Amino acid sequence: MSVTDDSDAIVLHSSGSTGLPRAIVYHQWSIFSNLVNQPTIWEAGGPGQRVALMVLPTLHAFCVGPLFTGYVPVLFSPSSPPVIPTPQSTLDALSASKCNFMFTVPAFLEAWSKDDEAIQELTKLLKIIFAGGSLTQSIGDDLVDNGVMIHAMYGLTEGAPLTRSESSWVGPEDWNYLEFSPNIDVELIPQDIEEGTFEVVLVEGETFTPLMSNYNIHGKRAYRTKDLVVRHPTKDGLWKLIGRVDDQIVLLNGEKVNPEPIELEIRNSSLVRFTGVFGRERNQIGVLIELTEDAQVYSRSATGRESLLAEIWPYVAEANRKSPAHARLVKQMIVFTRPDIELPRTPKGTIPRSGASKAYENDINLAYEALQREEIQVDARGPQDWRDRARVEGWLNQAVTEIIDRIIDSSGDLFQQGMDSLTATLLSRVLKNALISSCDPEAQQLVGIISPQTIFTRPSVSQLAEYIVHHLTHRQAASANDARHAHINEITSMIHRYTSLRPSAPLQNTRLTVERVVLTGTTGALGSHLLAQLLADDRVAQVWTLNREASNSRSVLYRQRESFIDKGLNVELLESKKLVLVESDLTDAELGLGEELLEDIQCNATSIIHNAWQVNFNLGLQSFSSSILGAKNLIDIAFESTHRPRLIFMSSISAAGMGQPGLIQPEE
Repeated sequence: MSVTDDSDAIVLHSSGSTGLPRAIVYHQWSIFSNLVNQPTIWEAGGPGQRVALMVLPTLHAFCVGPLFTGYVPVLFSPSSPPVIPTPQSTLDALSASKCNFMFTVPAFLEAWSKDDEAIQELTKLLKIIFAGGSLTQSIGDDLVDNGVMIHAMYGLTEGAPLTRSESSWVGPEDWNYLEFSPNIDVELIPQDIEEGTFEVVLVEGETFTPLMSNYNIHGKRAYRTKDLVVRHPTKDGLWKLIGRVDDQIVLLNGEKVNPEPIELEIRNSSLVRFTGVFGRERNQIGVLIELTEDAQVYSRSATGRESLLAEIWPYVAEANRKSPAHARLVKQMIVFTRPDIELPRTPKGTIPRSGASKAYENDINLAYEALQREEIQVDARGPQDWRDRARVEGWLNQAVTEIIDRIIDSSGDLFQQGMDSLTATLLSRVLKNALISSCDPEAQQLVGIISPQTIFTRPSVSQLAEYIVHHLTHRQAASANDARHAHINEITSMIHRYTSLRPSAPLQNTRLTVERVVLTGTTGALGSHLLAQLLADDRVAQVWTLNREASNSRSVLYRQRESFIDKGLNVELLESKKLVLVESDLTDAELGLGEELLEDIQCNATSIIHNAWQVNFNLGLQSFSSSILGAKNLIDIAFESTHRPRLIFMSSISAAGMGQPGLIQPEE
């Protein structure tokens, strides 16, 4: 029997954690290219090294790889029935066998992190490689701080180990980041789920061939893994695994939610064992939470659940703070698991999100139905007297604070303080529920005039309280004509407020031979393309970009770079000496710029392109006050500039559809 490179060598099967298990055939050549030739195999041990593999099922590729590289695999002794790995039995075997290296899964590391003796034993290992799921950041950090050398590894049966487990420039603090093997051709496809997110694609090359093919790129066979990564904030070449494409939850309105970061944040709570976000084809996401054994006892009573929810909520609030508006959780959509419904588990010990949601489908549906019926809402008792403005305002303030989870200014615009369409809808439900539960029959009748649009057109607690009290104390309903006049007065007031211009500077007749452009809103789609074109244009000598400070403290360069990568633009353009990246505040009269920078712009700018306009068709005029003020301040800056720069304004690309055919639309 002749053996060739294409001859079958071994057949493994995938674990089933992302779907049904599949048989994967390794040929003679792929044993060398995908296993023996990959740095991880050698960096995680080496000939003669004892490697603990007790935790992994024997079907795992990492139980097979050492057979071809001279490792000494350490497993449990054969027995009938076979030994089921537990954190304690694995630790005992680890100590008795004097291993140097270990491959494990996050669930075992989480269990060991709570045991000082276990941590002491783990510090004796040269390295611990984990894979098969995400390890909570705080737990990994604590292990590293205690001297445990852990490192994430990424691989799959269809491609074998894909990342390195050792690098001279990767420190212990980077335990959760991956460096792809130099022997593997990897393409990263930008995703529209969240800025800076990429799917990993394995491409056929001279030193590596994916064992399955489902894609073609650059004329080569490739395998789309559906795994998602984000880059390290400061170290190029390092990536963090954050989830899968098919994990993404598409809401009813088409918005996409990446569940992994939300789940990891909530799992930072010592009371939480598992989290699974749900909400596909719904308006609101929720989360299924499995508690620790000690905490489960308290979840059996309403009082106990309330207490547990209060303990866990700070972690949910932190997840909300880091998530986009459409991906925020409300207390009503937190569902706890029950002892009588077992969660499904894969051979790796992980819980598939889809399987968990299916097991708890009835509980999840009940939560949505109750939310829709408004049976479980933020304190729905309402104020004692709906005609007392102070009481109504105080109750509304408390309700809004509960919903958006932050202290608010009652007179300030709610949509500038964190409210969005989703939370406005929730507030209208809370308000309607409180009114209908009132003992005051006249207050009950106000239910018919409350809707999300009520919030959009009266976007402060003070205005909303005034609206309610006015309707109760002035029983004759305002006519449509009165409402129209009130709206006209609001428009007139805003015109008077924002049309007074500051004195203009003396005009210099010196003709500038090059363009110097101020551009706002460059981290979005249109803004990134505008910036790329300006930087590539030889006629443009300088570009100042004005962007808001990020809530997540990422630098403007980082955000701009991520946006360029996401849109497939040339990142090298951002190294241009003509580019000046600035964090600004357009609502400030001087745009939040220092005196020197402002003077530079006013003396040299030839064009100002204002591309940072709020686009939300639900909001009323008042909620655009800060946007209008920002535009007005840019106009003032232009008037005070010595060369009167052209001001180009755009609110939405959809405005282009309003014009007649032709390239140029005249001003009217």
